[in-house]
Amino acid sequence: VERLGRNKNTFDSTKETESPFWHLLYCPECGSTFKRYSVKKKQRWRCSRYLVDGLVCCKGFEATEEELKAACAGMFGKIPACLDVLKVRPVQKNKAVSKRILALEELIASASDKEEKQRLLIARAEAVYDKTVIDDFDFQTKKLLQALETVPTELDAVFIKQIVRRMEIYKDGKVVFEFINGNKLRGEIRRNGRKKRVGHTGEAKIGAGG
Repeated sequence: VERLGRNKNTFDSTKETESPFWHLLYCPECGSTFKRYSVKKKQRWRCSRYLVDGLVCCKGFEATEEELKAACAGMFGKIPACLDVLKVRPVQKNKAVSKRILALEELIASASDKEEKQRLLIARAEAVYDKTVIDDFDFQTKKLLQALETVPTELDAVFIKQIVRRMEIYKDGKVVFEFINGNKLRGEIRRNGRKKRVGHTGEAKIGAGG
């Protein structure tokens, strides 16, 4: 593990209401939420377990607010061509969820920091909730399609919350957008004008359950 000075890497909770990404970004490596950090006077989103007791614990992907907004804008642009796919009921993935729950339980057992343990407990509760079979697909799909009748031309925080349940940020910069009805769209974060490839085409993909 790597030790970092807190004066160089601090959690930034200021202006929380101004960002649409609070409580929306998740780390698929450990299941924790992302938080915004101030790094050398620059704000970046990282896994909340990136820094625990001054030690780097989860080295996932990090992104700026602008990069996340650009990823969302790219997703918005592909929605009109994907409306029919969004109506398909996603396949339940209980095995993947169960694996995430087990991983979180191991982290909870080894966590010594009270705040960190509380965050992990919340993440585990969310995973257990995801595993619970609640068939509200038709209701959520109706809400989703109604919201998608008018896709904004610019980033709209309210719109993101209306249609997206969570965003998973992978180490390679891939982003998985999970819609409120369980369907997923895969995109990527641009770095220095470059776009990370997805599959063999470099295009974002959408499908039932990912």
